[in-house]
Amino acid sequence: SAIESYLECPCKWFSLRRLRLSEPDAGFGPLEMGSFSHGVLKSFYEHFIEAGHAKVDSVTLPEARALLGETFDRHLESQRRLKRSANPLIPRTAFEQAETNDLKKKLVAFLDREAALLPGFEPTRFEFDFGSSEPFPYAGCLLRGSVDRIDVNGAGQAVVIDYKGSLSGDYALDSASPAAQAAGALLPHKVQTLMYAQVARKVLGLDVVGALYVSYGRDRRVAGALDRAVLGERDVPGIDVERCGVPGPAGEALGVSSFGELVDAVEERIGEAVRTLAGGCIGPDPRGTDPCGYCPVLACERRRAL
Repeated sequence: SAIESYLECPCKWFSLRRLRLSEPDAGFGPLEMGSFSHGVLKSFYEHFIEAGHAKVDSVTLPEARALLGETFDRHLESQRRLKRSANPLIPRTAFEQAETNDLKKKLVAFLDREAALLPGFEPTRFEFDFGSSEPFPYAGCLLRGSVDRIDVNGAGQAVVIDYKGSLSGDYALDSASPAAQAAGALLPHKVQTLMYAQVARKVLGLDVVGALYVSYGRDRRVAGALDRAVLGERDVPGIDVERCGVPGPAGEALGVSSFGELVDAVEERIGEAVRTLAGGCIGPDPRGTDPCGYCPVLACERRRAL
């Protein structure tokens, strides 16, 4: 996420990641909502699998809804005991309580779409940590992070999934532009799941065929990138295959003809950005649809109107 922030704008990366200018004492917003939702979904699936189920489907959907509701309530009750660094979700007003109740409804409703997502694949890893205990070299640096979820089928093919509260057009593979931060290389505006795909390939030895962003919000979107030789719209309802599939127009624009080539090309081009960062380039250079969103540098001469 730090590299993705740098590709959006070096100045934004420096302000948020190094100076931490907008770090609040406590908050109730997208960051806290996201951290909480990730934790609920992880815990839900762990308990669901312990109960003997491989994946949510039409048969287990009623049981899944009840379990997710219980998981949500249990996690909400524990939020006040968390450290501030864990981004606890603590509703303090009637409005915030209403927002929390609405989030619960969204997550329970998400299970209906989850039942139709990736038939034949089973969720196997949740919040998969990499780079902390064992260094993971990527694009000329040592990368660390956590993959929200990895689904695997019987053939050993895998799809990495990153949960989002909502998705914009920037999350589609064909939303790409030259990045001055990467020596002018053409890169998708969102690269996080493609970086995770390389992690799953190199650390776990998986044959990755999809790198998806899945919204658990009301927009019902799925975006990212997928291997069209393996996956289609029936496997990933809600995705625009023309905008996200490889091979196809999105891949051709990036100069790649297969999903594997795409993952490798993204790493190589991000390597250029890492060299720029290491060289001390932190000047404002916004890229993408809304690079200035959540940026605390309000007086920036290149700030775009929101």
